[in-house]
Parts: sequence; structure tokens; C-alpha cells
Amino acid sequence: MVRAVLRATIPWILAGSALMGCRPEEATRTPEPHDHRRDDHASVVVMHPSATQAAVLGALVDAAVGTATTPRVELDERLCVVAEELAERTASGGGVTMPEATVIAREAGSVLMPVMAVPIEPAALRREGARALIASIPGNAPLAVGLSQARGSGEGDRLVAVFARALVRLPAPVPMHGASRLEIELDPLAIAYTPELLVVDAHGTSRVSFAPTGGGRFVAERAAGFAGTRVGILGTMARADLGQSRRTSMELLGTMHFDPQPQLGPVGATSLADGIAGLRAQWGLPAVEFGATEAPACGDIVSSIASQPVTLVQRCVAWASAGDDAERWAAFLTNPLVLEALGDPTWSLAELRRDVESTSLRVARRFEELTVEQAHARLDAEIRRRWPAIRHDAAADRGVAELAGAWAAEPLDAASSARVAETTGAAAGRWTREPRWFRIAWSDQDLSTALEGLAPEVTPTAYTLGVVRGVGPQGEPRWFVVVMLALPR
Repeated sequence: MVRAVLRATIPWILAGSALMGCRPEEATRTPEPHDHRRDDHASVVVMHPSATQAAVLGALVDAAVGTATTPRVELDERLCVVAEELAERTASGGGVTMPEATVIAREAGSVLMPVMAVPIEPAALRREGARALIASIPGNAPLAVGLSQARGSGEGDRLVAVFARALVRLPAPVPMHGASRLEIELDPLAIAYTPELLVVDAHGTSRVSFAPTGGGRFVAERAAGFAGTRVGILGTMARADLGQSRRTSMELLGTMHFDPQPQLGPVGATSLADGIAGLRAQWGLPAVEFGATEAPACGDIVSSIASQPVTLVQRCVAWASAGDDAERWAAFLTNPLVLEALGDPTWSLAELRRDVESTSLRVARRFEELTVEQAHARLDAEIRRRWPAIRHDAAADRGVAELAGAWAAEPLDAASSARVAETTGAAAGRWTREPRWFRIAWSDQDLSTALEGLAPEVTPTAYTLGVVRGVGPQGEPRWFVVVMLALPR
């Protein structure tokens, strides 16, 4: 799940003159309005802030001391460019959504994800006020801030502040045109993450591995280059098994846009469902059926979508967005991790949730509805395909099905799995006159995986098979399968 909590629209409007950029004092060029585009991605700490910027930064640094969420605060030049642009756009009374701020950050060459933007009155930023501001910023990581004052204003006047959490930085600038190599440096707090690149282009998504080079730095190379892509810098935690479902903890640490920008999905989509359908079609993927009701929040596991049972193989992603579907679709396209959620050809059902400041999409695989007889016939055919000369002891199938049914009647946990292993082993020894036997007891929602563990070391001479349908620990439909094989000496 994408865990980015962003304010949907900057909750303030600045009136009066245009705003000036936050650049080192020695910079003499006066930027034109909306002069925010840069030719490369870079992480640059401002070394010579103005007196007002330094005062605000000092207050934030002091307020962060001893907090659990913000180990340090630094002034980031590229976020200052974002703050400048936001001030320019809001000075005339307009609004800027946080997804738009993210796009501006990419164009300004920042890899960081803006999480909040606020006006700051330096004189009013007392100790408690600074602490309250730090506590209100979403996330738990080092804090990067961009600050910009109104052009023509004096020291001490209002500042525009843009905040982002910073677990990743670029040790060297990366050109927006022609890049094929990307080096990153992870903050020591991100030591548990394994970084990986997620690349999105007009043809779909792919992953690119990083190679460690020491000192918390990693390098990734792509032979085709990064032109025409949107890139997500992911941090992935070790995979954990929860019951019989698998989950991966993953964070989007940063994003980058490389020119020329890819066209993703239909131009000017005004419906989320239409945009998603068009993007899957562009990527050559099967269409998904959308549920008509509002989806539950991410974090829950659902057993059905559109009144159709689904498997636990599902994915839910959320992204900061507000307004109508056109605005939510535009925000969708800025997040590579959200885009990747569409890239699996096995998804068949989907549902959407529109909250005030976020949107979520859940995609899932349809549970294949079969009768027990159809499931038995399919497994029987697969066993015969593997060993054409094998003999089927059909008379024993009923008893084996009773073993599977007894297992399905219990809670599916380690204790019941141990008991079924013991009972089926004893039953297999009684069933065959051959000196050796092999058996599996398997439960899954996907019947095609039921025989993956059926791999005896010699060719079996006979088999018996039992299958029943039951309900898993999360209310999901699943199959319980027991197979016994007779093996020669």
C-alpha cells in the first residue's frame, strides 16, 4: 500500500506581489514567474540562507530535537524552488493541489514527495508553535523543507514552506535527458530497506535492481535509458508469510520524471474507471470489471467484489487526491507505485474508494467457481497427464475426501495442518500395499497450485484423491486437497 498522507489542496491563499525564489545569497539572477523547471534531478542543501530563512530553519531544527518522528531538518534547494512556484501560483488567488505540487517537484528536479505546504509567519513561530508544526507533518523520517518569501518583501515577512520526508538523496545530479545510470544514497534510518527502481513507460512497468557500492549508496543502470519514463525509488522490506497469504512491506521513497514524458492512458480522462481501462488496454492487459459500490479502505481484505468471490491475491493502493475524477486521475498518473498496481494481467475485478483527500483502488483475482466434481476432474486429469500409466483407486476417493473435509471443518492454522499431516500419513500407510507412499495435504484458493508439491522421487503406481471446498480464516473460499500416491520399492 502507498502510505502517503498529503493535504489535497494548499489551505491558504497569498495576495499581493509575486514571490521570490529561495536560492543562495550569492545568486543574482531574478527568476521569471513560474521559472521552476530544471534540467536535472539533484539533492542540494542550501548553504547560505537569508536571515529570515535561517531563523525559521533554526526554530524548526530546535523543535525537532528529541522527537521520535523527525531526527533532523535541512533546507533543500529544490524544495525551495517548489515553494517559489506554489507562491507564484497562489499569489493571484488560485489554489494548488498537493498532486500538482508533486508534479512541480519533479519538474524542479526533486525526488522527494511533498507532504505538506503552509504559510509561516517568522515572528509568530515561537517554540511551542514550531513544535506543533513539526508534530503535524505526516511521516517519520528526516525532514526536508523549502522556503520562499514574497518578492519585494523584507526580512521577517511571511514565508511559504513546503515539507517532505527525506530517506533518499542523489549524491550527484542526474540529467532529465539521456540518463541511463542512477545513483542514490539512503539515509541510515532506511537501513532495513532494499532499494529498487520501478520504471513506468508507455508499454507497462518493470523493476530494475540496485547494486550496493558501499556507504549506503546504490547504483542502477538501464540499457534502454530512462527517457520517456516515470521512475519510483522503492524501499522494500523482507516478505512475511501471514497464514497462507503473502505480503510485502513497501514504501515509495521518491519519484523522478524523465523527458519526454510518456503518454499514459487516454488523454483528458474524466472517469477513473475509463482512465484505468484505457491504460490497461494500452499496456495490452485484459479489462477488469468494476464494482458499483464504494470500496472499503485499504488495509482490509475483502472476500468479494461486485458480488463475486475473489482470492486473497489482491492489491490496494491509495494516493493523495481530491475533487472530481479528472483531478483524481491526474494525481493517479504522478505515482509509479499506484501505476504498477494495474500491471498484473491476472487482475479481473476492481473497486474504487473516493475520500475527501485521497482515492484508493483495489484489484483482485476472481475466485474460479467450480463444483467439487469439476475440481476433482481437473486434478484427476492433471495427475494422469503427469503419469499416463498410473492406476486410479477411485474406490478410496470417498474416504480421502472425508479426510479433506475434516481438515476444512477446523480453523486453518499450524495446529490443524500438523494434525492433517499425521492423519493422512497414517491413512496412506493403511491404503497401499506398496512398500512406500507419498501424500500431500494442500489448501489454496487457486486450484492450479494444488499439485505443485506433488513431486515423488520415483514414478507412482497408483493414486487416490479427495477435494472439498471450504472457507479460510478470513472468510475466503478455498480448496482443501489430499492426494496419496503408492510408490514402488
